Amino acid sequence: KMLRMYRKKGKHLFLNQVFPFAQSVLCELQSEIPTEGKQISLAHLIDNLGLDDKILHFDRTEQDFTDN
Repeated sequence: KMLRMYRKKGKHLFLNQVFPFAQSVLCELQSEIPTEGKQISLAHLIDNLGLDDKILHFDRTEQDFTDN
């Protein structure tokens, strides 16, 4: 919600700092979640957390974050 609020207010500099941080936190969380010998996919993690992959600049086809 906070990201959407800042996006609407045009706080692009703030968002450009938040995206890389949020992306790195998700990757760290992905590596720390205990699973049965497999790593949880980023898409599955994003879905389980109820996050919007477009806001995070996540490409489901590539299973990676994009620059834009």
